[in-house]
Amino acid sequence: MGKDKRVLLNLLRQRNDSPEDQAAGWVAYLYSGETTEEGRSGFSRWLGEAEVHVHAYRHADLIWRNLSLIEGEKWTTRPIRNKSVGHWNSAVRKWKKRRTDAWPTRCRVLAAAGAIAATLLLMVGIWRMDTIPPVERQLYASVIGQVKIVILPDGSQATLRPESTIVAQFSKNLRRIELTKGGAYFEVVHDARRPFFVRAALTQVRVVGTHFDVTRWREGVAISVTHGIVNVERLPSGVGKPVGRESPWQVRLAAGQQAFTKPDGRIGVPSHFDPLTESSWQTGRLNFRDTPLNRVVQEINRYREVKVRIDGEALGEMRVTASMDGQETSKLLSALEATRPLTVEHSPNGLVLHPEAR
Repeated sequence: MGKDKRVLLNLLRQRNDSPEDQAAGWVAYLYSGETTEEGRSGFSRWLGEAEVHVHAYRHADLIWRNLSLIEGEKWTTRPIRNKSVGHWNSAVRKWKKRRTDAWPTRCRVLAAAGAIAATLLLMVGIWRMDTIPPVERQLYASVIGQVKIVILPDGSQATLRPESTIVAQFSKNLRRIELTKGGAYFEVVHDARRPFFVRAALTQVRVVGTHFDVTRWREGVAISVTHGIVNVERLPSGVGKPVGRESPWQVRLAAGQQAFTKPDGRIGVPSHFDPLTESSWQTGRLNFRDTPLNRVVQEINRYREVKVRIDGEALGEMRVTASMDGQETSKLLSALEATRPLTVEHSPNGLVLHPEAR
């Protein structure tokens, strides 16, 4: 390995920097075009050392990819007058001093990466939730057939199902998501001072730091927990605050448990679920195991321009077990028509599943 690369890797290995500083350095290194196997292995080790490293890197990488990187463009950082982010100015100056003192002048690509890393550090500092006032509501949405990953302002991640919408409101004292359509899987950064709330219809989920899924169906809301513990409670109709502790309409779910709530907010008895089946949509596959047809149709409609509906409640209760790519839902409908007592009608408003005439 050349001297230039060793110098950069030594800088990245310094543990006195904050996770945000380290993440910005790694992003600059990985995008420099001068990586080595040793460097990439070092990055993998750093990433696996702590969950905070993962979230810091996601945040830094997101900022990097949103920058307009034009070859030859000069990147500069200007002091910020706001005292609340003064420590970030200090971090930027420290990074730039290291770069100037340690890097050979001929290492142009890595020097440019370091300059952008300084800009990154400044931007990450500005975005840190303990330095900014309350923010306005931010809407995130996915389209038909799209699984969309969103990095939230606190570093938490939301993976949206196709045709889903969330509205986020974050501030120094608040972390709240409203799921207005579809579903999402949340990986929440731990913050005991700021509980993380997700609301869907009359259901509210409250966590401190965990991984869970919330999905809206016509029949109600499903909450599935893969890591940690969540509290599920009913919101009284028309009121933003949850019901009190005396209410019987609340439940605590642990990892491996899920619960369904009715349209009126009543919470069903918790049960265990198969995480591989429930989370397969995140990889683009749809797995159904003894699933009611009406739930199957709601799921595949997230991937289809031409929607499907069911004629009759009895047919909607038919159980289905199947596995397919999310882009191959038509094959499922053909298989159902060939093997089950139903017919598929092509109508001007989409496809209609009818019970087969006896």
